[in-house]
Amino acid sequence: MAVLQNEAPQSSIEDVEKVLREDFDGRGIEDLFVDFDLVPVGAASLTQVHIAKLRETGEAVAVKIQHHSIKSYAEVDMFVVSLAVRAIKYFFPEFEFDWLANEMKLNLPNELDFIQEAHNSERVLWNFTQNSSRYPEVLKSLKIPRVMWKQTTARVLTMEYCPGAKVTDLEFMHQNN
Repeated sequence: MAVLQNEAPQSSIEDVEKVLREDFDGRGIEDLFVDFDLVPVGAASLTQVHIAKLRETGEAVAVKIQHHSIKSYAEVDMFVVSLAVRAIKYFFPEFEFDWLANEMKLNLPNELDFIQEAHNSERVLWNFTQNSSRYPEVLKSLKIPRVMWKQTTARVLTMEYCPGAKVTDLEFMHQNN
């Protein structure tokens, strides 16, 4: 499973630029950022993340960008899963897998909506800060990055950059308490 976490295919910088220009009225990397690391710090099946500095303020940010064609692939995936579930049901009526296709149809579009993800992030922050007396120890080690709304769309999520490491990097965890 580590391969899926660490070695997912990366979008080209041209595709990254395409997403930015489509989502920000023709503005691209140079227009939005004063510095933009062309090599992503992470890549997953739906997205990749670049470290950058906002042109507007110079603040360091993490920019999560969907792969350019992911939405069309997701639609094909949902169709294929629905078709497969119907085929399984036809040949094996006792197996009920309709829930799988329904869950995918419901949740995959949510996974592709970074506006919703940004709101969820702010909701988590609000929940912890409103209940800070119940979670004092958690709040000492929990950092929820601020959303940069002017640089966030349904396909681009820009947040305050918070350096860190994987939870499996025990040396980093011990060094940073």
